[in-house]
Amino acid sequence: MRGAGPDVLDQAFRTGREQLLALFDGFERALGPEGLHVAFDPVLNLPLWELGHIGWFEEHWLSRNTDWRRGLAFDPALPRCASVLAGADGLYDSSNVPHRQRWQLALPSVCATRDYLAEVRQSTHALLQQSADHDDDLYFFRLVLMHEDMHREAWHFMAQQLGIDLGPAMNGRSPKASSVQGELQVPAGRYQLGSKGPGFAFDNELHAHAVDLDGFSIDRAPVSWARF
Repeated sequence: MRGAGPDVLDQAFRTGREQLLALFDGFERALGPEGLHVAFDPVLNLPLWELGHIGWFEEHWLSRNTDWRRGLAFDPALPRCASVLAGADGLYDSSNVPHRQRWQLALPSVCATRDYLAEVRQSTHALLQQSADHDDDLYFFRLVLMHEDMHREAWHFMAQQLGIDLGPAMNGRSPKASSVQGELQVPAGRYQLGSKGPGFAFDNELHAHAVDLDGFSIDRAPVSWARF
């Protein structure tokens, strides 16, 4: 999705949201609406909080961001528009709402949270239809899409950790065991880290630079859940 244009992004938004809500449906079936408040965990998030945060992040960087067309050159000092959900910043801004505090918040209901995401997404689609097919215009759309994708991934490992079956949404999405064995030996040397090309990169991937690394070994295949 690094160089995806408006049409590809539009379809990816729709597909990703269907998958996200299917996973959330799985949490509701397994835990019940009242049971969505799982026990505090320093790594996991409350499913209901996380759902609202996904909508907040999308709104924060797109429909509330008056400078979104400038991509990474946007002015962070410009005031943002108000959220369509009263008090959204105090609930879902992960940079300012401590992890433990999320368990103490009076969160909107499941229905209200779903409505919030739907209203934000409607605005996102309207902005996407206005955007040009170049990196600056599309940067924050790509950022929002990748952010939602990360949270879907987080819900997979959350379900694994809690021993919850999320139903059909999990089918075919667990890491598969690989027959590839052994390790690769990577020699010491100077390597380039970060991105300097066109298309999307997260902020922590920018400013490509060279680093000197000692030699190391790495498995030839990803580790399976069972082996982990």
